[in-house]
Amino acid sequence: MKCELFRRHVDAYVDGEVDPSTQIDFERHASECARCQEDLAFVRAAKGHVRMALGGAKAPSHLRARVLSALDSVDADRSGQGADLGVAIQDEGAPRPWIRFLPVKARYAVPLVAVASLVLAVFGAADVRLGRATGAEQAAMPMFEDVVRLHSASLPPDVTGAQPQKVSSYFRDKVRFPVRPVFDQGQAELVGARLSNVRDHRAAALYYNVRGNRLTVVVFEAAPSEPLGPRTRYMGRELYLSQVGGYTVPVVRRGQVTYAFTGDVDRDTLLRLAAAARVQ
Repeated sequence: MKCELFRRHVDAYVDGEVDPSTQIDFERHASECARCQEDLAFVRAAKGHVRMALGGAKAPSHLRARVLSALDSVDADRSGQGADLGVAIQDEGAPRPWIRFLPVKARYAVPLVAVASLVLAVFGAADVRLGRATGAEQAAMPMFEDVVRLHSASLPPDVTGAQPQKVSSYFRDKVRFPVRPVFDQGQAELVGARLSNVRDHRAAALYYNVRGNRLTVVVFEAAPSEPLGPRTRYMGRELYLSQVGGYTVPVVRRGQVTYAFTGDVDRDTLLRLAAAARVQ
């Protein structure tokens, strides 16, 4: 299975809408591809937030019964006509060339459309300003979507603990730049690190705890020509600043080494930490 196909249909996989053999293909690919594993974790987290948002909304029992009865009648008519709502999508070059989706009954299809609308409302609201984003913001957005996705996925670290030397040693033969913790222990507590990717760049993700809140610093190499968003100054340091899905992403560049910060802390704390970070 190709990464493109996995990402295109990961929502269907998470919702249990693919047949068992296709599900096995998805699981095998996710176990072998770190980037798609991160995408999968992000989609699961997003759908979890939607389920929580829907938890308190219920239709009156009499209305619910009438709607479900009408949808069951539609399913019965389809069964009588021999309709098959399953879909097969070809994955060129794959050993088994079809991804098969399970038929979805009408009584479930309508709620799924409602959920999809809510997803667009909840997550689209966070991105409402993107339509007015500057050219620099739009060009930098895909890169920092990866940074936010990495933070949101909460994947386990490859190396744990607060020992700087341990973290530096882990990345020594994995990336082309030195990786060292960027904060003193009094500023933020290092809890671990993970090898990852930002677009096509190998990256080191450093995980911190800031007074009980998660902070992620992603370090990677970016060519001077790659846009990093609008430029500003904060506490005397030059920062590039982007906004992605409700997350603020301040960025510090030193030569080709780029440091992107994001987390669950408030915006002022995040900017202060980015401005005070010890970068190479």
